[in-house]
Amino acid sequence: MAGSIVGKVLACIVLVVLCFIIGAQAAESAVSSMVIIAAVVGVVFMLIMGPRSWMLLFLLPPIIQVLPLPYSVARFNNHYLVAIVVLGYWIVMWGMGYVKMRWRSMWLLDLLTLVILGLMVASYVRKPVSVDALGLDTDNIGGRPYILAIGAFIYYLTISCIPIKNAQLGKVLNLSIWVTLICVILVTIKGLAGYGAAGYDGMVDSMQGSRFGAFLTLGEYAVVMLYALFPLVRFITNPALLLGMAASFGMILLSGFRSFFAIKVVALVFMSIVKKEVCLMVGLAGLCYAGLILVSAGGGLSVLPYGVQRVAGAIPGVIVDSEAQRDGDSSSDWRYEMWGWALDPRTRFIKDYVWGDGIGLSKKENDRDVRAIMRGEILYGDQNQFASSKQWHSMIVTTIQSWGYVGLVAVFLIVNCTGLLIIRICMSLRGTAIYVPALIMLMPFTSNLVFFYLDAGTLEKFFNFFASIAQAKFFYCVAREEGLLIPWGQRKRYIPKMIQDYEDKLRPAQQQ
Repeated sequence: MAGSIVGKVLACIVLVVLCFIIGAQAAESAVSSMVIIAAVVGVVFMLIMGPRSWMLLFLLPPIIQVLPLPYSVARFNNHYLVAIVVLGYWIVMWGMGYVKMRWRSMWLLDLLTLVILGLMVASYVRKPVSVDALGLDTDNIGGRPYILAIGAFIYYLTISCIPIKNAQLGKVLNLSIWVTLICVILVTIKGLAGYGAAGYDGMVDSMQGSRFGAFLTLGEYAVVMLYALFPLVRFITNPALLLGMAASFGMILLSGFRSFFAIKVVALVFMSIVKKEVCLMVGLAGLCYAGLILVSAGGGLSVLPYGVQRVAGAIPGVIVDSEAQRDGDSSSDWRYEMWGWALDPRTRFIKDYVWGDGIGLSKKENDRDVRAIMRGEILYGDQNQFASSKQWHSMIVTTIQSWGYVGLVAVFLIVNCTGLLIIRICMSLRGTAIYVPALIMLMPFTSNLVFFYLDAGTLEKFFNFFASIAQAKFFYCVAREEGLLIPWGQRKRYIPKMIQDYEDKLRPAQQQ
C-alpha cells in the first residue's frame, strides 16, 4: 500500500516537472514544446513495446516526416534517427539481460561497408571539418556527410544485430507500406497548403512557368507501389489501375526533373525482370513511345505544363516547346562542360585523383563567393563558382574529388553488388508475405545500376540511400534463413522433383 502511494507521488512530481518544462518552452517556441512532448510520448511508447521495439525501424520513419520537427533534425535521415534510439534502448535491455543480440552476416556487404567507413575516417584525419553538433570549429566546413555517415553505419549495425522475428515480419512490413503511403499523402497536402491564398491559380501559374515538385514524392512512391501490388496485365484490363499509374507518372513529369522520371522507368524495368514480365513491358513501352511521337508531331505536347515538356524533350524524336527543349539541353551542356573541367588535371579543381582531396570547403572562400553573389559580381549558377564549391552535379566526379579513384572503386562495388543482390533477393522471395514490401523498399535502388554514372548526386545522397544497402542485407539474411536463397559459392545438393514433391506431402503428416 505504501509502495503504491510513493509511486503515485513520484508520478505526480514527474508530471509537474514536465508541465513546467513544456510551459517554459512553449513560451519561447511552440516547436520546442512539441519536441519535448513527442520525446516523452516516444519514451513511454518504447517502454511499452519492449522487445518488440524493432518494429519501429519500419513503422516510425514515415511518421517522423509528418511531425513538425526543427529544421536541423528534419534534414536528418528518418531511418537513422529511429535506429539510433532503438539501438540505444536495445543495448540497455541487453545489458539488463532482457534481450539478446545476434549478428546477421553477409560478408560482401559487411566488408564493403567497412571500406566505406575507413574512407570516411581517413578523409577526416587528412582534412578535419567543422561539426557544429560536436563543437569542432575549423576553416574547413561541410561536416554534414560525416553526420549522415555515422547515422548510416548505426542503422546498418542496428538492422544487422537486433534479432528480428521472421514470423512477425510480414505483417509489420505490409503495414509499413500503407503507413508510408498515408504519410506521403499528408506531406504532399502540407506542401500544397504552402501556396496559401494563391491556391489553385498559384499552382497553375507555377506549373506553366517552372518546374513543379509538390507531387514528386507521392508520384515516385505510387508508381513503385502500384506495380509491386499488381501484375502488368491488370493495368491493361483495368482502366482504374491504368489511370492511377498514368496519374502517378504525371506527378513525376510535372516536376520537370528528367533524372527522376528516367530513374523510375529503369526501376520498373528491373521490377519487370523480377516479375518475369519483360516482354510485355517492352511491348507497352514501344506503344507508349509510338503514341508520344504521334502526339508530339501534331503539336499536342505544346499545351502541357512546362515540367512535362522539359522531361519529354529528353526523349529522342519528341517535339516540345522550344523554350523547354532549350532549357533542358543547356542544363545538360552546363554539366558536361563542368565534368570536363573536373577530369582535366590542368584545371587543378581536383588535386589528388588517387586518394581524393577530402570532404569540405574553405569557409573563407565560401563566404567570399556568397558576398560576391549578393553584390551581383557573379551570378548564381556560375560554372566557376559551382566548380570551386564542389557542386559537380555528378556522383562520380564528387566521389573522385572526395576519395579519389580508390573511393570510386569502393562505391562502384557496393552500389552494383547491392543492385544485383536486390534482384536476386526479390526473385527468391516471390510468393512470400514479404515479397511486395521487398519490391517497394528495395527495387528503386536498382536504378543505380544504370544511373550511378549519370546521377547528379553528392556524398550526402550516397549516405542517405545507404539505408537501402542495409535493408538489402537484411532481406538477404531473412531469405537465407528461410531456405529461400542459397548463398553464393555454397553447393546445392540436387534432389529430383518427384522426391521433392513427395517430401512436401509427407512433411505435414510428420508434423502432426
